[in-house]
Amino acid sequence: MKEAFRTARPRRVAVLAALGLALAGATVGACVDLRMHAEAARDAQVAFLHVQRDTRTVQDQSSLAATAADLGDRANRAELIADGSAFTAVLLAAISSGLLFWRLVRSNTIATNARALAESVIESSPDGIFAYDLAGRYAIWNRTTEELTGLARADVVGRLPAETPAGLIDGAHPARKVALLGGRSELRNVSVQSGERAIDVVYAPLFDGRGRVVGGLGHVRDVTSRNKLEEELRQSQKLEAIGQLAGGIAHDFNNLLMGIGGYASLALQRVPEDNPILRHDLEEIEQSTARARVLTEQLLFFARRRERRVEAVDLNAVARRATKLLRRLIEPSVAIELDLHEPAWVTGDGAQLEQVLFNLGTNARDAMPDGGVLTIRTRDTGSDQVQLLVEDTGTGIPEHVKPHVFEPFFTTKEVGHGTGLGLASAYGIVTESGGQIEADSAVGRGTTFTITLPATAPSVAEPLPTRTPAAHGTTSTILLVEDERVVRELLAAGLEEEGYTVIAKPAPADALAYVEHEGVFDFLITDVVMPGLSGGELVERIRSAVGSHFDTLYISGYPASGLTLDERSTFLQKPFELAELYAHVERVLLERGDEVLGSSRGAARVAS
Repeated sequence: MKEAFRTARPRRVAVLAALGLALAGATVGACVDLRMHAEAARDAQVAFLHVQRDTRTVQDQSSLAATAADLGDRANRAELIADGSAFTAVLLAAISSGLLFWRLVRSNTIATNARALAESVIESSPDGIFAYDLAGRYAIWNRTTEELTGLARADVVGRLPAETPAGLIDGAHPARKVALLGGRSELRNVSVQSGERAIDVVYAPLFDGRGRVVGGLGHVRDVTSRNKLEEELRQSQKLEAIGQLAGGIAHDFNNLLMGIGGYASLALQRVPEDNPILRHDLEEIEQSTARARVLTEQLLFFARRRERRVEAVDLNAVARRATKLLRRLIEPSVAIELDLHEPAWVTGDGAQLEQVLFNLGTNARDAMPDGGVLTIRTRDTGSDQVQLLVEDTGTGIPEHVKPHVFEPFFTTKEVGHGTGLGLASAYGIVTESGGQIEADSAVGRGTTFTITLPATAPSVAEPLPTRTPAAHGTTSTILLVEDERVVRELLAAGLEEEGYTVIAKPAPADALAYVEHEGVFDFLITDVVMPGLSGGELVERIRSAVGSHFDTLYISGYPASGLTLDERSTFLQKPFELAELYAHVERVLLERGDEVLGSSRGAARVAS
């Protein structure tokens, strides 16, 4: 029996060894052809004892075949191991060899997949990634880095920065060296692609598996949009600060403008036509005041300190009013032409739309220093829209300037000749009105600004009949309450020249005292912000004392927000022209002609 076992054992060993080697060979794909038989059992026994030891060094299929051949030669020279332990050793060797090869291939597969995944992550990163070795040669240059820098991978990988078409960063830059020494550094706002893009570059060391620095790693991020947003935020903060300043001084500043421009207008009325020099000087004062008034409006608009008054607006009427003002500000060498299409009604704030035209008109004037033609047109597009076109024959806008013309504080004019707010405020007003504004221009052929606004139905208000203020004579008495002496005296003088009886008071308490003792007036003009009582509180007190038979005109350098207006009260914001005041008072008195009291009670004038 023992002899039979000894005879049968080599055959079993041969079969199991063949199975183990087949397992190992199949795992790694090696083509090992073994023709096992009883006489070759001893070769297999010894061979697999060596396989258990030597397969740890096998790295690929070709080395496996060489190792198998070498083991066969050594097996032919080895002695037969015939004791009982040989069977177990061969069996374990066969199984462990197969498992070892399987683990080796599986490990290689995992490593290959991980490497492919890492390459995919790098290539798909929305940020740029590049790497270089200790010598400084680029080894990685992903797709985003190509897009951000404009440098193709084929022109960079394997080269030093000095060898590339345009090095991202100078090869001698300290940031690269810091990374190779194990440090980290950051470069901000690096200009690339001829300044069209800005990038941030972070340099860091590249480590191997043992923690040794083997190169440098770069992380690139496009900050072009971020920089633009930051600039917009800075501009917004600047506008807010200016707005707060403008809002804070608006009352006093507008009172000053009111006095300067008002007295210039009053003096101009009194100067005869045969004194052109004096009249010219006064007209210059008026024009300067008008410019200051527009600038204040722009600042208040940007700061959201001016309340919009949305209503149906006749764009043709706006164009006519703006043209009247522009003719006073634009040199005679620039002809102003109107081409208006009827009807041209839109929804918006009439004063703001007038300001848009004023801004575009003065911008056109500056573009025609040697004279030219400024044309203002309105036209119905036939699609529930009305267009307003402002055309000039000036110098035109260069291509590189066009994208910036509506940006706040952007100007190509010399210092002191432009605020950069004119076109920006026009853009803001138009878009807030639900419209669009576009600029079509080329150097040498002038500029056309096209404003498109939603059309609306005409206002149902009937125009009032015209009548000269002097027709009132002394039959209409106006109670004027204004704490600013210059403004108070100016308005009183102007209204008196128009034929009204004016009772001017410097404070609400004085006005209340007059009402309690005299109570004779037809119309009340009051400032809104005054010491003691506000204009609204003063009106309530007077109405409690004498009734609500009178109309009220509130005037203020502040916007009307927070002020309660009813059917017998309106608002006029300073600075305004005396002609605006006259027209407003006349219109209200004509509407209330049968209700005035002054003619029946003999109003008396009280000195201020």
